Amino acid sequence: MLDQLKKNVTKKNLIAWLIFGAIIIVFVFFGFSSNMGAGGGYAARVNNELISIRDFQTATENMSRYKFLYGDGPDADKNIRNNAINQLIDLELISQFAQKGGFRVSDAEIVDSIMSNEGFLENGKFQRSNYERYLQYDSTFEKRLRKQLLYQKFMKVLQSSFVTSDLEVEKAKLLKSNQMNLEFIKLEPTKNEKLKDGDVKAQINDIAAIYATNPNEAVKRAQGLGLKWEETGPFTLEATDIPKIGRNTQLIADAFSLERGALGKRLYDAFGTQYIVRLKEKKIVTPKESEGMSDRMVAYPRINNVLVNWKKEIREQSKVDLSPTIARMLE
Repeated sequence: MLDQLKKNVTKKNLIAWLIFGAIIIVFVFFGFSSNMGAGGGYAARVNNELISIRDFQTATENMSRYKFLYGDGPDADKNIRNNAINQLIDLELISQFAQKGGFRVSDAEIVDSIMSNEGFLENGKFQRSNYERYLQYDSTFEKRLRKQLLYQKFMKVLQSSFVTSDLEVEKAKLLKSNQMNLEFIKLEPTKNEKLKDGDVKAQINDIAAIYATNPNEAVKRAQGLGLKWEETGPFTLEATDIPKIGRNTQLIADAFSLERGALGKRLYDAFGTQYIVRLKEKKIVTPKESEGMSDRMVAYPRINNVLVNWKKEIREQSKVDLSPTIARMLE
């Protein structure tokens, strides 16, 4: 199951899930953590409400299930902790805002949510003893659940307020259906024992200069240094990062104007490394291959921009303080 999730989930669409479904927050409050009963004190204060250490521990543990999204670098754990506390703060801020705006969660909604929670079911039926046992470890569960449901109600209203035009949908389909595959030579020294690093770097600089007037000669010299063609694999016009290369919006735009086998108009830079590129393949995928473009995902960029700016404004108007313990953990 986790392997399948890794194949299907990207950072981009996980963010979309967070906005529309609050997937991580759902896990925070409906999951069962090995830290239950541990960690007194508070992690953050949001206006007059406290976020407990236990909530922070549980959020961090559940987010760690998605650690593959954060990489294996030294900052991965710190980024997970940062995202966990920020998700909890956002939940608190938005639920407070929703309540002031007149949003309410009835007791019946709380009961329905509890009775459908898989953690309290056995053989598909709600077991009150499971729920009561859980409350012995977490007496504030229902209070947090109410905030979670307030958050979800507010997000649904926000989502429904954005109407997607037919033109936006068609544009999104066009971006998604145009695919291309590039070949590239990475102008970076390789382990060539016959040449000193200084010599290789100097020759690569010469190649970069030659490319401006004689691209074919530049390619020939690069291959003479042992630099080989690689493939990016297919990507679309809507891509922000080019596979195996990185972010370069100019390269994406230029590549779609190339003929098959043609070299790029210039050398392209991504994260300080230069690339020679040529178009290997360009195609229009069939509607069946590109389906799944929902109005929700088309509207996502606009909703995301509004939400990011709005949350920033709400935070600036609120009093949000991290506990000294959590602040040290995030340094």
